[in-house]
Amino acid sequence: MTDMIILDYHPFDQNSIVTIIKDGERSEIPTYSITTTLSQTLVRLAHEQNINHLFIHAPTLFFNEMNQLIQEEEHNLYSENTIITEIC
Repeated sequence: MTDMIILDYHPFDQNSIVTIIKDGERSEIPTYSITTTLSQTLVRLAHEQNINHLFIHAPTLFFNEMNQLIQEEEHNLYSENTIITEIC
């Protein structure tokens, strides 16, 4: 099984759910739905867990904004990792 992070974005709730799947184990973390905080959280989790695949379950407009914020956050960290974001 591929390690991945899945964001289930809830635009009208205070929290969204981030699911981490690593080594066949699954864990869920509630996180604030504010886009800038959310992008920082996703990049931090990806680096901590050494996971490069991020799936975002959200409307296309939100996905595009989040994808841009994630790229900017990685650039600010001077990261050699590249987080691959996909919409699902």
